[in-house]
Amino acid sequence: MKLRGNDTYFLNEDVRNLTLILSSEKYCEILPEDEARVFEEIATANPGDETFEGIPCVQPRKDFDHLAFFFDGCRYRLKADVKEKCNDIKKRLWERGCGKGEPMTTGRRKKVANWTDLTLLYSCEIIPDDSTLEDFGVPPGCKILICMETAILNSGKPSASDPYWN
Repeated sequence: MKLRGNDTYFLNEDVRNLTLILSSEKYCEILPEDEARVFEEIATANPGDETFEGIPCVQPRKDFDHLAFFFDGCRYRLKADVKEKCNDIKKRLWERGCGKGEPMTTGRRKKVANWTDLTLLYSCEIIPDDSTLEDFGVPPGCKILICMETAILNSGKPSASDPYWN
């Protein structure tokens, strides 16, 4: 399947309930049915694979070049090094679609006025703008970073539309 840009993705029909967006070297959306493959989350039990009592498991990741950030119900994928400054990563995330409010197959995403209005977190800890992700123990290829609108953090409570209230 061809998406915008030159990247090719293969369909995995088993994945239907997840929502995400991709912003890597080329800006394009990762469709929900493709995300398990892109984020290396398909359990396998091939010869030599790790299993638990014969049950297929997700194998150790091989992609250490990309980081993934959760923002507004989606994951954004970005080629980045943990030795980069937080500011540089936030700027590239925003330039490639995070917080731009664009329509996706799973709905329109939240809009943020500027990349400076974003805050990155790892392990529930805010990463200061002038720090590197490595300073906070973020491993290369981490897929569980959080990107939040700074105003939400400063307000001290979730917004009225947040699933927190459901």
